[in-house]
Amino acid sequence: MLLLVMAILMPYGGAWAQTPKRPAKGNGTVNNPFLISTAAELAWFRDYVNGTIVDDGKAAGTTHPAASAMLTADIDLKNYCHAAEDGKELLSWIPIGNYSNRWEGNMDGQGHTISNLYIKTAQKNVGFFGYTNDGATIQDLIFDNAKVENVSTTNKKANYTGILAGYAYGDSPSHIKGIKTTNNCTVIGQDNTGGIVGGADINLENCENHSSVKGKSQVGGIAGECYERNIKRCTNYGTVENNANSYYVSGIIGLAYRTSIEDCANYGKITGCYAGGIAGIMMQNTSIQNVFSYGDVTKTNGNSGIIIGYVEGGTLTAKGIVAYNKEALLNNSSDNIKIVGEGSLTFDDGKEEADVVKAFTKQQIKSGEVAWLLNGSTSAPTEGSTLAWYQKLGENGDAYPVLTSTGENTVYEAYHHGEKDRFFSNTVANQHSVAYNAEAEDEANGNHDLSYEAGEYTWTEAEDKTQVPSVAVTYTCKVCGKTETPQMTVEHDAEHDNVEATCTEDGHKYYKTSYAFNAKAIFSNAYTQTLPALGHNMSEDVTFNDSKSIYQKGCTRADCDYHDYYATSDGSIEAKPNDDASAFTVEAFTLNDATVYNSKAKFTVKQLSYTRSFTHDKWQALYVPFETEVTEELLKDFELAAPNNLHEYELADGKTKISLEAKLMKSGYTIKALRPYLIRAKEAGEKTIQLTDCSLKEAAEDSYVDCSSVLRHYKFIGTLQGKTSFDTSADFVLQQGVFLGTETDTQLKPMRWYLNATDRNTDMGILPGSGNNGDGGGADGGNGSTQASRSINITIVDGDATTGIDDLHVITEQTSGSKNGARLGIYDLQGRKLSQEPQNGVYIKDGKKVIK
Repeated sequence: MLLLVMAILMPYGGAWAQTPKRPAKGNGTVNNPFLISTAAELAWFRDYVNGTIVDDGKAAGTTHPAASAMLTADIDLKNYCHAAEDGKELLSWIPIGNYSNRWEGNMDGQGHTISNLYIKTAQKNVGFFGYTNDGATIQDLIFDNAKVENVSTTNKKANYTGILAGYAYGDSPSHIKGIKTTNNCTVIGQDNTGGIVGGADINLENCENHSSVKGKSQVGGIAGECYERNIKRCTNYGTVENNANSYYVSGIIGLAYRTSIEDCANYGKITGCYAGGIAGIMMQNTSIQNVFSYGDVTKTNGNSGIIIGYVEGGTLTAKGIVAYNKEALLNNSSDNIKIVGEGSLTFDDGKEEADVVKAFTKQQIKSGEVAWLLNGSTSAPTEGSTLAWYQKLGENGDAYPVLTSTGENTVYEAYHHGEKDRFFSNTVANQHSVAYNAEAEDEANGNHDLSYEAGEYTWTEAEDKTQVPSVAVTYTCKVCGKTETPQMTVEHDAEHDNVEATCTEDGHKYYKTSYAFNAKAIFSNAYTQTLPALGHNMSEDVTFNDSKSIYQKGCTRADCDYHDYYATSDGSIEAKPNDDASAFTVEAFTLNDATVYNSKAKFTVKQLSYTRSFTHDKWQALYVPFETEVTEELLKDFELAAPNNLHEYELADGKTKISLEAKLMKSGYTIKALRPYLIRAKEAGEKTIQLTDCSLKEAAEDSYVDCSSVLRHYKFIGTLQGKTSFDTSADFVLQQGVFLGTETDTQLKPMRWYLNATDRNTDMGILPGSGNNGDGGGADGGNGSTQASRSINITIVDGDATTGIDDLHVITEQTSGSKNGARLGIYDLQGRKLSQEPQNGVYIKDGKKVIK
């Protein structure tokens, strides 16, 4: 009788959906294991091993690490572990056994499948089994749709992760054998992560991984690491990757220490640091024998090899053959394939690398040749042994060797009738053991070369046009109907000169092929390959063309003067040239206000979006790099004004009041680029002004327009860069519709202008008393300094504002009771005293503006 210690188990925030149930048969010994046929019985076995369920009369928590089990049916765990979805809480499978309670029993899956294993946690030793000990054996088990994730987000060590087991330990005869994962399985871990086992200090045999595997250091399709054990007849088909700055990833084993790897293959894509098809790193006198790597290997850091990433300490001995797919990509290239990324191989019996390491095309691999060589160039194993490698051949056969026999996929070597080269098949019937010999006196092997007729030559071009095309043709014996499809040799046709392709015109290469059955039977054919125009190579950096005032990028190919043009220095906005590339147009351009604008390009924008934030409905400074026309549509939401005059009012106390007069702009007026204007939104808020056919000018250094009175010089200074340092005695910025004197912490956003007002010196015949900072006058004498007026109001008037900015001037007036009388004399608008009154124009006479 059993005592149920915990009816509801809440491992990681979820609750068991079903109640575990003791198997009806077996007592858990090696010779009489529990016979498990349901998920409830499997959950019970796990809890019994872990001590969650104990025998009646036993202390709570009593564990049973030696308990053994055998599956008698496929098992679906979806109700015993699942993700948090469809209204269900997260329910993570608790592994069988752990570091403190190491499982050491036997489990025989008998080829049955466990589906929907789900684990999501962050701890050590995670898998269907957590930690196995010496004496444990696991065999003949398949996992379908297993999802294992063991990742810590708090730098907690969450190491040793695998679908079958987190960590497996055991001296012989302990082993893991015949384990398979399907291609809808995934495992994500940290250090020591494997598709089957995270850490394997146990012999592994006949394991097959199709799951995707991702981890940090020591990551493998079969196991993350293996110490002083053997790995035999294991295959990886899944993608395996590790973090760019972590170490050692491969299709079979991430890290192997004093380990032998025999009859193993990788067909998956491997990506990471120190990556290899078979092993990431092999240390301290290891060996590989009859291994095969087919998939691509890509390094993210460190060195990578198509077979081994890194050999460190001691030797790595290669035996039998070490084969790889020569069309596989190493670091995205099939050229200069390195067998070992860092380190080297050693060889027994005086052999050299060429005797052991061999590269094969996909065609050779599909033919069966590699399977036959991996079996030691035999189809008949020695007494007491079995073949390791098999392959179903033919059109619908296997693309590469496999490690599983179907009873009909043994590979045999032989010769077809009349052929010199051997071939491979799955049958020994009607095959010749001797190659075709043209010198033979009989026809036993089909010496009928003179009877061949050529069929149609079929030329096939490689996707890479620098590669020589291939050609296929079938020759048919007129006597017996036997056909020959030889491997054809292709070479340049010397009767024609090749023509290279240019950016815009096709090129041509000329080839010919020939085949000789003997000196009296030679066939040939010619072929012209079209090389498509190369297109322009626009790989160079964007530069600025000073003569065209536009950014550009040119074709780097010789003798090509093609250019693309851009409105910005990063090449993100295309500018289309006119016929002679003297002017440029941009379809759409977004200009964000208060953002530095530094493009040196000049161009027209068909659709300009100018975005600006109006926090109030008062006048704001406007200084933009584009030129556009004021429209009725624009005036629906905004008012615009152009500065026209500055008015100086000399007050009774000797101080000066200054007012800026601006004229409203009407529909049809032009907003010129890099000129000071005023803008007011009728309603505050974030606004986007849509403009059409705008001309954008080159971003210039801060520029200004100016004007002078007898006493002062005024500058309207615009900036596209923004400004943070001001002359607090002379600079004014527009705030809440009024120009206020600047402070030391005043900041001006880009696409704004400010007013600089300075007192003039007396070198030009101006009356004294207007020195800056009160020098020579001030509040108590003279006309006072500009600083006496710390604010400048804006007065908006109606009128013709089309040329106001180009004809700015200052009107100086004395108010009633002013201490200073009118400035007697005649002056131009720049404050220079004139000897006589002009006949026409605008000037100042006795302090008043005169227009003739």
